[in-house]
Amino acid sequence: MPANAARKLDADVSEITAFRRDYEERQAELAEEIAIDAVDTELFSDKAAADAASAKADAKSVAADRRAQALAQGYTGNMCGECQNFTMVRNGTCEKCNTCGATSGCS
Repeated sequence: MPANAARKLDADVSEITAFRRDYEERQAELAEEIAIDAVDTELFSDKAAADAASAKADAKSVAADRRAQALAQGYTGNMCGECQNFTMVRNGTCEKCNTCGATSGCS
């Protein structure tokens, strides 16, 4: 027989069938896992998107209320040079910190 001649391999058909059956069982297991994963996608559902939108709107409302309250209390929005809080209020022509009492340096 020449060296480059092809030889027929005798394969047991039952082994090939068993392998094929195992493959089909694994395919069924994967299909079940995919079905379970599809159920667990509530994080990306329309309800979750609506909840996130309402939470964002609530957060903007709270931020606007806090901003209005800070302006009503006289805070200018500048940071204190000593305690780094944003609690500076007008004190004549200067600013004074309501937290630590430091001034902006002109009094």
